[in-house]
Amino acid sequence: DPEHKVCRLYHVLHPRENVALRATFIVDPSGVIQYSMASGMNIGRSVEETLRAFRAVCTGKLCPADWQPGEATAEPTRAP
Repeated sequence: DPEHKVCRLYHVLHPRENVALRATFIVDPSGVIQYSMASGMNIGRSVEETLRAFRAVCTGKLCPADWQPGEATAEPTRAP
């Protein structure tokens, strides 16, 4: 994305450095962002945390902090 179109679209272009932040988005089949995380270039991302978040989104349920697959979930109080 040499023209920064995607990072502008997702609002992750650093305003002074003109580079994309490190960002992860989970977008559902309807095109709705269900999870997003962005950090500075000096902070690494966790594949395990991204997979945990993806699996939580896929349940369609309310998953508490630090939820892991197989643990209890709850019914959401509003549409996901």
